[in-house]
Amino acid sequence: MNKKKMLSLEHISFAYPTHTVFEKLSLQIFEGEWVAIVGANGSGKTTLAKILSGLIQIETGKFVIMDEEVTKHNFELLRRKVGMVFQNPDDQFVGVTVRDDIAFGLENHQLSREIMENRIDTYAKKIEVEDFLDREPHVLSGGQKQRVAIASVLALEPEIMIFDESTSMLDPHAKNEVMDVIHTLHQNDKKTILTITHDLEEALLADRMIILHDGQIVADGYPKDIFNDPTINMDTYRLQLPYYIHMSRTLQSLGYIDEASDTLEGIVSLICDKFN
Repeated sequence: MNKKKMLSLEHISFAYPTHTVFEKLSLQIFEGEWVAIVGANGSGKTTLAKILSGLIQIETGKFVIMDEEVTKHNFELLRRKVGMVFQNPDDQFVGVTVRDDIAFGLENHQLSREIMENRIDTYAKKIEVEDFLDREPHVLSGGQKQRVAIASVLALEPEIMIFDESTSMLDPHAKNEVMDVIHTLHQNDKKTILTITHDLEEALLADRMIILHDGQIVADGYPKDIFNDPTINMDTYRLQLPYYIHMSRTLQSLGYIDEASDTLEGIVSLICDKFN
């Protein structure tokens, strides 16, 4: 059975006053997918996130969300169906406390007090920020702030969630916390998720990876298939292979292992097999 199409861009174009970003770009995102959109700075990935979340409008082409075309007359449709978590969580905070911050978006949707309180409690527990509800956001750690930002977006119950470089400002521990949340939303809640990133190690976790370069899609497929495609040179797109894949290929070229692996455990196992 074919998957439901959640987002569709058909031959869209967009330009800033100084340069063109997209010209006749087409893309489809399907229900329940976790799609990692990767690219170096200037590739167009953040502009694409802004288009998909309704922050900017396309100039030409067709944009369809869940079978409904997005036009200037129904542009608010995107705000209801797509939630976006930004790179810097401080950019999303507007409330004095975490509770106020989660409530802010719900108030804008004119929900009843009962529904608001229920959603605040539900999503604070889901993202494990219930202990922070009455604290000021600025006193939280980076990882805690980003989890609060995710809870604030989830409380609006969007059909699609976009994470725009949401771990790039975090330390490794906080980054792992946020990636665990994204993984849970994908696996348990079956959310349709887009992660915008330049980190191919993050992209390895997704169902599908799209490489953007100079506003064009140059690769689209299962991450491991793309990494193992000899016709795709990551250096051309100013991207770095995940550390373990790079290491295993180096060991393979030196004859220490017979095949590549994308995990440390796999590399160790291959070395043991080779020399036992």
